[in-house]
Amino acid sequence: MTYEPQHPIRAKNTLAAMPQWVTTTPGKSTDHVAFMSGAAMATLHFAISTPTDHNALFRQRLALRAAARCAQNFGLAADAAQMRDEVHLARPGEALGPGGALFARYAQAVRTRLGSGLAQDARHLCPESHFDLGVSTFKSARNNPPVAAAAQALEASLQADPRDEVTALILADAVLARAARWPHLVPLLSASLRSRDLGKTGPELLTACHHAIADLAAELVQLAADLARRVQRLQAAVPRLRAKQAGAAIDLFLTRDAVSPSVALAPLMGSDAGECRILR
Repeated sequence: MTYEPQHPIRAKNTLAAMPQWVTTTPGKSTDHVAFMSGAAMATLHFAISTPTDHNALFRQRLALRAAARCAQNFGLAADAAQMRDEVHLARPGEALGPGGALFARYAQAVRTRLGSGLAQDARHLCPESHFDLGVSTFKSARNNPPVAAAAQALEASLQADPRDEVTALILADAVLARAARWPHLVPLLSASLRSRDLGKTGPELLTACHHAIADLAAELVQLAADLARRVQRLQAAVPRLRAKQAGAAIDLFLTRDAVSPSVALAPLMGSDAGECRILR
């Protein structure tokens, strides 16, 4: 069943600021850190689940951050800018390097709408060889608090296949989103957990997940507010644009973190694929 979250706040500029005590009060125990991450998730919830024109852009920005963190954890010689350029400047069918493929996978993951069913979510998020792992992970994590369910999913996935940390992190973030009833995967753990955290188990891993969310959430609330302001300025310029398909071009900017010149010009040049190829 597709999630249809309730939204007590719908206005674009009513995102609550992260309470300062969430990020400035050091956690001294598992319970204390869990309380802090819960407060962070509650504030972040509105930035993630409230319908706005920049939701897709927000998730794409976080997908790039998640890919960059994973690349750093795995020792890949690629930074965020390189991965972004590799994906967005690649020609159709062109093979991507390890960094570009990593970002492309996260970009696809955050576009996946969750809640249609365990099997369908697993099919969209996991490689075929890990389909059964995805389904079993989603089943075992049901009816648990979001962060605890995500930590459990991460540990179980790493135990099943220690070499595929990316799938384990994506499944953990999917479990977190499903438990929080967010309509899309938001790679919070992928973007914040470090390589040393992935070797932890049990309460230590759970505490690391709580810390990761509490540390990242304030930055993401600020990012959402900044994107909202930028989107409003961009939309205000639409009536002054002369091209007939300018609105379609603007829509691209609202859903993609970066757009190549040929893709950006395509709506303005018509739908003919030949014209788009010439612009390359």
